[in-house]
Amino acid sequence: MIFAISDVRMQSRMRELMGVCFATPGSGGLAVRLLWARAKAGLSLRKAMELSRVPYATIWRGETGVSAPSVEQIEALAKTYGVRAAWLAFGDGEHELQNIEPGGRNA
Repeated sequence: MIFAISDVRMQSRMRELMGVCFATPGSGGLAVRLLWARAKAGLSLRKAMELSRVPYATIWRGETGVSAPSVEQIEALAKTYGVRAAWLAFGDGEHELQNIEPGGRNA
């Protein structure tokens, strides 16, 4: 299936995200870390919304760089993705939590 993206700004942003999102998790800003963490957890955007209780639009806006989720939402997403909230928000420290599986379950 082929999708046409007519908005030039969106095309540019998509190319930028696709170029760095799977390189290394620290290679970009918040949008890249959000997208990388969700992909690493193996979750669709809809499943991430269900598990974290963060609205779909908020996750999408965060991943595309339109706006940032709130602190509480970043904490919920971090728990859902099995990463540290400080890393997800700011790129600080190691990204993975020990003994936590994606979805916030103890290993």
